[in-house]
Amino acid sequence: MNEVTERVARLRSYLAADPGNIQLACDLVDGQFAAGDFVDADASIAALPSAAQGAAGIRFRRARCALVLGRHAEASQLLEALIADGHENVALWHDLAFAQLCKRQTRA
Repeated sequence: MNEVTERVARLRSYLAADPGNIQLACDLVDGQFAAGDFVDADASIAALPSAAQGAAGIRFRRARCALVLGRHAEASQLLEALIADGHENVALWHDLAFAQLCKRQTRA
C-alpha cells in the first residue's frame, strides 16, 4: 500500500465509525480523487446518510465525480444548484463551463 491508499483506508474506517461527519467524508473523497478512484469516490458519496448529502462540500464532490465519470448533465445540474444557493467560487464556474462544453452547450 502506498501513502494515499493507506490514508484512504484509514479515513474509510473513521467514517464508518462516524458516518455523518462531513469533513471526514470530504477528506475520504478527496483521497479517492488523489488515488484516481473516482468510481469508489462516487460510491462513497452515495453511501453517505441522507442528512450529509445536502452539504455543499459533498454536492461539489458529487459534481466532480459526475464530471469525471462523463455524466455531464448531472454535473451541470449540481453545479448550477450550488451557484444558485450562493456558493460563488471560481472552481464551480470552471467545472460548470467544462461540463457545458462537454455537453456542447452554452450557459443561458
